[in-house]
Amino acid sequence: MKKGIPGREMTRLMLDGRLHDPADPAVPASWLALLRGEGIFETFAVEDGEPTPFLDGHEQRLFASAERLGMDLAGEGLRAGLATFLPVLGGGSWRVRHTVLRGAAGELHRMWSAGPLPPPPDEVELVLAEFRRDPADPLVQAKTISRAREQLARRTALAAGAWEALFLNLAGDLAEATSANLFVACHGVLRTPAEDQGILPGVTRRAVLDGCRRSGIPVEEGVLPLSALTEAEEVFLTNSVIGVIPVRAVRGVTDSLPGKRGTWLPRVRSAYLEWKRRCADAVPDRRST
Repeated sequence: MKKGIPGREMTRLMLDGRLHDPADPAVPASWLALLRGEGIFETFAVEDGEPTPFLDGHEQRLFASAERLGMDLAGEGLRAGLATFLPVLGGGSWRVRHTVLRGAAGELHRMWSAGPLPPPPDEVELVLAEFRRDPADPLVQAKTISRAREQLARRTALAAGAWEALFLNLAGDLAEATSANLFVACHGVLRTPAEDQGILPGVTRRAVLDGCRRSGIPVEEGVLPLSALTEAEEVFLTNSVIGVIPVRAVRGVTDSLPGKRGTWLPRVRSAYLEWKRRCADAVPDRRST
């Protein structure tokens, strides 16, 4: 039996307000989400009943994805459904996903799912994906459920003994990993591919940029050639589940990165966590409303 992608276990499922056993069928075969991949999603962490303080960023991206796919969310973002789903989780650390699915007649359905939040790895190795990101793709900046390309790249990386696959764009410049954004510390600046380079604008990516700017760490968004990896002092991946994790090697490109022993890592991670704390302090307590 083939293993799935690590950290994707599902133990809670709610579809259109009704709880289901995740092992039982819940989505009709006639839904366009299943037949054509018409759906969007957001994933984030919930810790002891508290969702990420960056929930507004996830909600904004959900609306942006919906607009690109012609989905009318009727103003309903994440908070109403999440308030119903949180009691199902109880305490502990969870990886929560909200998915909007298009039904057989074009109607929209809301699905909430969750599984235990796995601890992030201390450091990771990457491989270059065999195919590339197209910045002109109208859906490259939408978080859609049509992820066969990403799954193929990730499974190929896992089969090779790496943790993630790294995409280049059509120009041969760095883009992103299959489910994470990329940062490269080089010549005293923390650099990341700009949003027009064929990436999904990550919520954690934005938080890292904001936190580093506030902490006085130079950052830059732009074009990163592949050669930036060979010149890099350190390399990181970011997303809403793993936070900030260091890269120790990109196979076939560089094997001399310091990984978890890097000196940039504590500075960048501290700036991100401090920004996360500040944002959490600014979020009103919604559990009583």
